[in-house]
Amino acid sequence: MIEFLIHKTPMFFFKWFHRSIFGKRNMVVFEKFLKYSKWKYMFVRGEDVWVCQDDLIYNVIVEDATQEFKELWVEKFPDKNAHKVSIVLTVNGNPVEQVYFIYVDGFRFCVPMPEQQVINDKVHLFWDKNSIRFKVLEMFIKNDTSKTDRFSRYMEVAKRCDISITYI
Repeated sequence: MIEFLIHKTPMFFFKWFHRSIFGKRNMVVFEKFLKYSKWKYMFVRGEDVWVCQDDLIYNVIVEDATQEFKELWVEKFPDKNAHKVSIVLTVNGNPVEQVYFIYVDGFRFCVPMPEQQVINDKVHLFWDKNSIRFKVLEMFIKNDTSKTDRFSRYMEVAKRCDISITYI
């Protein structure tokens, strides 16, 4: 009976086998998909959802940016309005990671929330290129077809706000 099922539905069996034996649901695999896969944007039930085209169970959900955000670095823009948005990475509908992005300059730019480090009583802001936040940003840049440049202009934000880009 098992041989019949394997013969008739090999893709189903191998997908199940791969997920259960090799731990396909872990973050290492999610990060690989973020970097190498194509992602498709969809608007689902009032939310922006990015769906991995290589495996549809991997999703990036951008929730509403309703929470105002106030920090000194966001006030370096002509429009001082900034909003924090939660981005949830899900596998098969289950959240596995949550990161925050900030819409700055009146929603003109959307960038990862920078990490902070205090050195000699001075706060230094930085983005770690190896972080999941930055990998999500790179996925947005690579797959955004809206032509708004709200993601790809992160270097302008970094320069204006003194945010370093590092590898940790």
